[in-house]
Amino acid sequence: MFEPWLLDVLLRWHAADPVGDKERQRNEAIFAIQRNRNPYVDHPEYVEMIWGKADGTMCDMVTSVSTTMSPAIRCYPSPAHDLLRFTEISLGDIRVYDLAGRLVMQASSLENGELAIDQLAAGQYLLHCEETISGQQVVLRFGKF
Repeated sequence: MFEPWLLDVLLRWHAADPVGDKERQRNEAIFAIQRNRNPYVDHPEYVEMIWGKADGTMCDMVTSVSTTMSPAIRCYPSPAHDLLRFTEISLGDIRVYDLAGRLVMQASSLENGELAIDQLAAGQYLLHCEETISGQQVVLRFGKF
């Protein structure tokens, strides 16, 4: 994890120097060879969602499904220690990914509007789940200490 001062410098640098054509062309060339992409070039807004102050807010990082952008569904506190709480309790098929995209935890549903995360290491995570009433896919970001 970055020191707070360094993260602040990197976030300011990112805001001051937006992605340009040369970076997009390089991303395409790398994709042609390696079949992987730099998500920060394709979606610069992810920088703030992952590294910035957008904790517990919605993002559309899972682009293969329709994601809800409802601000009503949030997770808190972030960072959390042992339990993550939610403003919406009808969430199911819960999957937690680290920032390298590895699935690190799964749960079929919440228990009393909470998810136990004590087994996770400190860091930043993305939580993908389904709002069971509407069927909408939801992606939330949270931190653990």
